[in-house]
Amino acid sequence: MKTVEMADDVWLELEQRAKGDVVLRGLLRLMREKPQRAAEQSTQAPTGSNGDTLFSQARGVEARINGRQLGKRVRHEYARKHGMIPCGGVVYATNDKEAIMPFATERNPDHWFLGAPVTDFAEGKKQCLVLLCWKDDKVLDFVFPPKEVRQIIPRLTHNSSHQFMFNVARRSSSHYELQIPNSAGKDITRFLGADAVFSQNAE
Repeated sequence: MKTVEMADDVWLELEQRAKGDVVLRGLLRLMREKPQRAAEQSTQAPTGSNGDTLFSQARGVEARINGRQLGKRVRHEYARKHGMIPCGGVVYATNDKEAIMPFATERNPDHWFLGAPVTDFAEGKKQCLVLLCWKDDKVLDFVFPPKEVRQIIPRLTHNSSHQFMFNVARRSSSHYELQIPNSAGKDITRFLGADAVFSQNAE
């Protein structure tokens, strides 16, 4: 691969001259290596997704983009799958309610610490909570209906950035808990993948 259009005979002539010229030999090598690296990077970069492909990409995606960028992509893909409309930040509209969708990668194995602005939650609104936890290049979605959200939020603490903090832990292969201050962990396994709540009038 060449960086400029040259006839093959011109390149052969340059290569012959480069045998006795260290500088010219180095320049020719650079001219070949640069496009090769660019081609390799273009094949490795994330190419977007359709359907579920974002959630089944090969290992290494997370290493190529930071957590915030990954969270934005996962949220948007999840929202698209469920017909949601972005409202700004981690808030999306779905049918007759809002969905608040914080995202986190693992800070420690099988532990996720997610945050959502206190101001995103409002009394009198029908709001779902979707905790998007990234694990092994796929997303675990814990979907809480409005009734559960109204019970959980008052029991949580917020940090100095005025975000409610959600501490999720996997206790076994099929058991997940939400850690709530001054109480036992809440079993949230039944909320994993419970996206039927997005339906019209679902509570």
